[in-house]
Amino acid sequence: MARVVAVEDGLGPLARALSEAGYKVVGIDRSGLREAELVLVSGQDQDLMGSEDVLTRAPVLCVAGQDPEAVLGEVERRLGPGGA
Repeated sequence: MARVVAVEDGLGPLARALSEAGYKVVGIDRSGLREAELVLVSGQDQDLMGSEDVLTRAPVLCVAGQDPEAVLGEVERRLGPGGA
């Protein structure tokens, strides 16, 4: 079974690399966050209102400035291989 990673919009190359490696890629919305084992964000969308609503218990990684290969390595380290 494929491991599930939620990926922020705008991280298309990373989402493709994860999908090709066998991970199930979902969006960062309520249903995706409920399912995700790991969440990847760019760090560009800061919450200016200071709201800290918790929508997931999955770890959140800021991947700003990292290439897809480096992020894929970190995801594999945390979750193991993507699966089929």
